[in-house]
Amino acid sequence: MSPYYLLDHDAPLPEVFSQVGWDVARYIIAVGAVCGLSTSLLGAMFPLPRVIYAMASDGLLFQFLGTVSERFKTPVAGTLLSGLFAGFMAMMFDLKELVDMMSIGTLLAYTLVAVSVLLLRYRVNSFNQYRADDGDSLILNDTSSVGYLQQMFNHKLRTPTHLSETVSFWNITIICVLIIAESLILIFLEDFISSGVWWSIALVSVVGLLIFILVYSTWLQPQNQDLVNFKVPLLPILPVISVFVNVYLMLKLSSATWIRFGVWMFLGMKKKAVLREKPVTVWSFRRKACLGALFVMYALLVVPCVIDLVNNLISSRELDKKLYTIQF
Repeated sequence: MSPYYLLDHDAPLPEVFSQVGWDVARYIIAVGAVCGLSTSLLGAMFPLPRVIYAMASDGLLFQFLGTVSERFKTPVAGTLLSGLFAGFMAMMFDLKELVDMMSIGTLLAYTLVAVSVLLLRYRVNSFNQYRADDGDSLILNDTSSVGYLQQMFNHKLRTPTHLSETVSFWNITIICVLIIAESLILIFLEDFISSGVWWSIALVSVVGLLIFILVYSTWLQPQNQDLVNFKVPLLPILPVISVFVNVYLMLKLSSATWIRFGVWMFLGMKKKAVLREKPVTVWSFRRKACLGALFVMYALLVVPCVIDLVNNLISSRELDKKLYTIQF
């Protein structure tokens, strides 16, 4: 209907119908988009105050955010402030920055879920960790019966033991580290790989081979035999693929998104560590929470501006060099 380079970045589909003379379809699509966005916004307004209520009850947020209204039986303050904060973020930041910030948190959550599935599936069952299945003999001292390297390729074990759990844990840990390394190689050496440079292809192949060996070793380990309603199939292949895709997409995001995410995670972990170490008074909690909120706003507003300023300076210098080269 229209060449891709003539598409509008903000509303491509309505503009395409407008260019071919279908103005009625343009307005129908616009109304449908508004209805779809309204549905998503209404759906997001209900769970967010509940999450804020749970965090306020645990002491991670202001206490008044967890106050339930006697009339409406809902956390009114949390609902109002979450809506105002969402509107403020939409007013201050570009849509791409908000989408990136949401994406990195969602991808990290999916990655943690996939890793948790792997760890839980290969852990020792506390109820029958010394009981063997299908007539196997009892395993009472697994660390002395087989070595670690032998257990990497499963020394005739069918029931999880402490040694097999340790092997699985380190396999999964090293797999995650190698996945991060493989993703970085694919991102930063993309031009060399696409050009067929032998050392870049060899580097990708070596890291991929190590990941395959560790995945195969994890696949050979005995799995937990707990009876549950549902178990993730194709372990450990499916969770490893999920981790790889999520990590690769996270590393493709901008540096400003990583800075915002790092500041947010640092404040959350710092606050949780303070709550674990010692009880805090109401005044100290509110003071630290206010300082943390100010620091978050500073990071969200000032740091991206500094990054954009540095990028603009670098771009201007590169442009000056090109102009100087052309002149002389």
